[in-house]
Amino acid sequence: MDVNTIRPLLSATELADAEWWDPHNRDAVRMAFLKRYALTQDFGNSTSPYVRDAVLRPLGYRGSSGDAFSFLVELEMFDEFANLHQLRATHLGGQPALPTPITPTAWPTYHTVYTIDDASTTEVDDGISVEWQTGGSSRPNNWVFVHIADPTSWIPVDHEVDRHARDRVSTIYLPETIVPMLQPSIYRHFSLEPRRDNYAMTFAFKISSVDGAIEDYTITPSSISRVKKLTYHQVDAVLAQAPGGQASRHTSQSLLADQDKEALLHLHELALLRKRWRLSQGAKTIILPKPLVKVINTPHMRRVSVSVEEQMTPARELVAEMMIATNQVAGLYAAQHGLFVPYRHQAAPHEVDPDLLRELDGLPEHIKYAELVRHMQTAEISLVPKRHTSLGTLRKRSSFRDMGRR
Repeated sequence: MDVNTIRPLLSATELADAEWWDPHNRDAVRMAFLKRYALTQDFGNSTSPYVRDAVLRPLGYRGSSGDAFSFLVELEMFDEFANLHQLRATHLGGQPALPTPITPTAWPTYHTVYTIDDASTTEVDDGISVEWQTGGSSRPNNWVFVHIADPTSWIPVDHEVDRHARDRVSTIYLPETIVPMLQPSIYRHFSLEPRRDNYAMTFAFKISSVDGAIEDYTITPSSISRVKKLTYHQVDAVLAQAPGGQASRHTSQSLLADQDKEALLHLHELALLRKRWRLSQGAKTIILPKPLVKVINTPHMRRVSVSVEEQMTPARELVAEMMIATNQVAGLYAAQHGLFVPYRHQAAPHEVDPDLLRELDGLPEHIKYAELVRHMQTAEISLVPKRHTSLGTLRKRSSFRDMGRR
C-alpha cells in the first residue's frame, strides 16, 4: 500500500501530528499507523490486512492490535510499564467539537459564588453562595445556593458527545491515570471559572435557624459570573478565626474581603445546623482514614506515592453538608413531581453486640470506626425513595452532582 493511501486515515485523528508525517519517510508513517491501530484495535477491513501483512507478520507477529502495541514497546515508543488497557480507555480521539452553546433561560445570580476544592483541582463542578439580607443588613440570611456546572448548555441531547459520555458513564480515577468521561478540551467550556458567564443548575434551599431542617427550596437554571476560587486550606484559615475555631495550621494571610469571610463563616454555621439535624434523624458519623495511592512516572522507573487524605476539616465539612442537602433537595423535588431518578438509600445497620461496644470503648477512633463500619448495610440504588440511614436523610435523597464527570 502506498504511503499516500494511509494519509487520509491518519489525518482523521489527533495521531496525525506534523512530526509523524513525512512523505519521504515511510517508517514514520507506519509507526503512526501502528500506534493508531494499537489504541483503537481496529481500522476496518480495508486497512487491518495492511498492518498485519506488510508490517507485523514479516517481523514475526500474528498481526493483532496487541501485537502492534508489543512491537511499539520494543521500539520504546511506549515504556515497558505502559498499560495497554488504560491507554485505550484514556484515548479520546474522534470526539467531535462542540456546537455553539445553547443559551438557557437562566436566572442570573449576583451573589459571589465560592468554589472550594483541593489546590490541584482543574475541573470545577460546583460552587456555593449565600443570600444577603435586604434592608441594609450586613448579615447573610439562611438561603443557600449550590450551583452545579451544567454541560447540557453546551451538549445537545443525543449529540455525539452526549452519546460518548453515556457510554462511559463516569470519569474513573486510578493511581496511574484518570480515565475521563469527556475530553479535557470539552470540559473547560462548562467548568465554573471567574470572569466569565457560567451556566449552572442552582439548588436553592432555606435552612431553619432553629433545628437545621430544610424549610423551603427551589431548583432553576442559572447564569453565574462572580466566581471566587478557593482551596480547602484557605477556607479553613478563615473558619479558624471564628469564636471557638481551632487554631489554623495555615498561617498565610487571607486575601478575602470581610464580606467574603462573613459569608463563609455563616455558611459554616448553617452546615453545623444541618449536621445537627441529620444526627437528630439518626445519622452515623464514621470517619475513616482514606489512603491516597499515586503512581508517578519518571523516565526510567515508576514511583509509588502513598499518603493519607486530610481528615474532615471545617472547610470539607461545610462542602460535604451542603452537597448532602443538595441531594436531599433533588430527591424531594423528584418525588414531588413524579420523576424517575436514581435514589441512593441504606438500610439500618446490623445490631451490634453490647460486649463488642465495651471492648471498643477507649480504643483509638479509627480502630473503633473500622470495626463499627462492618455492621453497616451496603448502600443501594433504586427508583423508589427510601431512607439513607448513615446520612440521616428521610426517604428522599437522590444522587445528583458533578454532571461533567457522571
